[in-house]
Amino acid sequence: MFGLEKPRFRDAFEAEIIGNITKRFGDISSANKEDLEKECIYYTADMCIEFYEKSGGFLPNDWRDHIFNEVCAVFDKHFTGKYNRGFCEFMFIPMMSNLNNARQGVRNYYNRF
Repeated sequence: MFGLEKPRFRDAFEAEIIGNITKRFGDISSANKEDLEKECIYYTADMCIEFYEKSGGFLPNDWRDHIFNEVCAVFDKHFTGKYNRGFCEFMFIPMMSNLNNARQGVRNYYNRF
């Protein structure tokens, strides 16, 4: 899983991200900047937690950054100018510094109780 070349995830992420936004807001055009940024942050955290758990509790920073970049590639494709990538990164990095808090935030955001 942690080879030299990282896989392209954006295609797999795209359908799920668009589905999440559509489910939450009815249509992707109904989501505002704050909505899109929250989805970007929490979806990225969710994917990082999933990869962390699948790898036996290890997710190097370069993989965390790769997942973030792959998620942002989807947002750049569909929402250029409608979300702030820098803000998402600014919020995401510290969130991931405490995995338990990140898990709780993801559960709350996606209503997984």
